[in-house]
Parts: sequence; structure tokens; C-alpha cells
Amino acid sequence: MDCPWGQKAFKTYLGEDEEEWSKYDTCALIEAGAPELPMLIDQGLADEFLDEQLLLEELESACVQADYQAIIRRHRGYDHSYFFYRHFYRRPSALPRPTSRALNPRS
Repeated sequence: MDCPWGQKAFKTYLGEDEEEWSKYDTCALIEAGAPELPMLIDQGLADEFLDEQLLLEELESACVQADYQAIIRRHRGYDHSYFFYRHFYRRPSALPRPTSRALNPRS
């Protein structure tokens, strides 16, 4: 909710009510005790949007404070391009397959 892209998207789709935004913001959900699901983030360190828009440190801090398990991998020399996506996402995921309990914590 703290980056310009997020604010623009939330305002466009959800209106002016920031409380409504928090129901969809990753950091806010983690801080509020959302059920833990597998999370893998690959981030290029040459991404021009990293500092102002993506706020990876903010997400990482929320995960640490809430003891929420996340795999966050930083990659030197990669930016926000298709080539980054293609390089990392053609490989099988490092995350385990979700179980039915992970998808439905009440079961």
C-alpha cells in the first residue's frame, strides 16, 4: 500500500477506503496473521523499480516480524525484463507442492 503503483491500483479497483486495500496488500495480510502459504520471490537487483515501487525490504521485514516463512532470492545483474522471468521461471519451482491443508487451512 506504500508504493505509487499499489496505491493507484487499489484506488482504481477498490476505491478510496484504505482499510479495504489492506485486505489485498501482502504486507498488511502478513502483519495481520494471514495463514502461511509457500512464498518464493526471485528479485533482480538491477530492477529499476526495486527501490521505489517493489519495496522488497518492506515485505521481508513483515515476514521476519510475523515469523512468516518466505524464500527471497536476490540476483545481481537482472532487471525487470522478460529475460529475467524466462531465466528463472522455466526451471521447476524450489517450493514444495501445496498440500490440501495448505490450500484450505480449516481442513
